[in-house]
Amino acid sequence: MLPDPLITPRLRCERFTDEHVPELAILDTDERVQATIFGHTFALEETRARVARRVETWNVHGCGDYVVRLPSGEFVGCAGVFPAAAEPGAVNVGYALRPEYWGRGYASELCAAVAQAVAASRPTAIRAVVLESNLASRRVLEKSGFQLVGPNPDDPETLLYRYPL
Repeated sequence: MLPDPLITPRLRCERFTDEHVPELAILDTDERVQATIFGHTFALEETRARVARRVETWNVHGCGDYVVRLPSGEFVGCAGVFPAAAEPGAVNVGYALRPEYWGRGYASELCAAVAQAVAASRPTAIRAVVLESNLASRRVLEKSGFQLVGPNPDDPETLLYRYPL
């Protein structure tokens, strides 16, 4: 469903493998990053399990999260898609970047590239869910072409966005 690697004008994205545990751990243990997503950090064993799920998603569904790097190889974060449990046939787009890369346009570039790549596989919907309080991510989604649907019926603290197909 998604290309591997996915190349954008400034970034190189490769599918997750078991070797990427240390990189995801950088994001999983950063309180600033997790405050924008899950609200808590993850222990190393949880990170290993999260990487295993990402690898499985790629193997089963042909899509998943990418490890995102600069052309120099420096780790920037992750981005990708995963099946939307609440809506069969739809996918959710997500991303997380190291704080030193916030505000540089990388998140918008990634969201747009991932949404465009997955649109070619004709999912029933391309969605994104964001904390209502996360104004920066809401702007990223809107700059990437996502449109606000409204409150997420599955989680009252979040908003649901859709990418037009």
